[in-house]
Amino acid sequence: MSEALRMPAPDAGQTSLGSSRFAVTRKHSITRLLQLLERRKVLLNVQWPGERQLYATALLGIYPEHGFIVLDELNPRTGHDRLMERGELTAIGRLDGVSVKLTTRLQEMRVKDGVAFYKFAFPQQVYYLQRRDSHRVSLIGTPTRFEGRWERSGLLTNVAGTVGDLSAEGVGLLLDGEPALNQGDTLSFCRIRLPQEGAVTFDLEVRHAVYLPARQLTRVGARLLNVDTFSRHRIEAAIARMERDLAKRKRPD
Repeated sequence: MSEALRMPAPDAGQTSLGSSRFAVTRKHSITRLLQLLERRKVLLNVQWPGERQLYATALLGIYPEHGFIVLDELNPRTGHDRLMERGELTAIGRLDGVSVKLTTRLQEMRVKDGVAFYKFAFPQQVYYLQRRDSHRVSLIGTPTRFEGRWERSGLLTNVAGTVGDLSAEGVGLLLDGEPALNQGDTLSFCRIRLPQEGAVTFDLEVRHAVYLPARQLTRVGARLLNVDTFSRHRIEAAIARMERDLAKRKRPD
C-alpha cells in the first residue's frame, strides 16, 4: 500500500472547515501525517503574521510518546532570530496536492556542528486542505529540467534547475545556486520538457523564494504568465495523465 493511502481520514467529531479542509485532532492521526512529512523530507514554509519574509525548515524527528517534535534550523538564518523572539511558529507543507498546516510552541533550542535544531511541543491539531481548483502534481520522481531568464538592472541572467511540482496555474522549482529573487520578480523565456508531452514555454511571476544553503539550491514558488494555448493544453494533459497514473498506483492490488 502506498504512503498516500495511509493519509488519515478526517477525525470523527472533528470540526469541518469547509468542503475540503479538516482539523485533525487525534494524536495517532497527527502522528501519521507528521511521519509522512518527515519520511518524504517535505520542506515546510514558515511565515509570521505581519511579515513578508518566508522561511524554510523540515521535520527531523517525531516523538509523540514524549510530547515533542524536532525541526531543522530555519533558513534564511534571520528566521532563527525571529523564532527566538516569538517562541512559536506555524509551518505549512504539501503532500500529494494537500496542504498540511501545524502550529506549535518552542520548548528548547540546541546546536550541533554549528547548526541549530529545535524541540517543539507535539501539535494538538493539524489542518489539511485540498486545493481542488488547481491541484499540483509532484515531479520529484520524474527529473524535469527548467530553464529561464531573469532580468535585473537591465541585464538578463540565465537561471536553471528542476521542477518540483506543477499545476495549471503555477510551478514549484529548485533553482541552481542562489539567485537573489524577490516576490513579484518575473522569469521570462521559461521552458520545460514534460514527460510524454514535450516542451512548453511560459513566463513566471515569483511568489516566494528561499535559499537552501545545505543543498545550494533556491526553492521558488511561481505563477504561470503568458502561456500560449498550445503549451497550456500540454500542461493540462500532463497533469491529467500524472493524476491518472497516481490513482492507479493507489489502488489496492
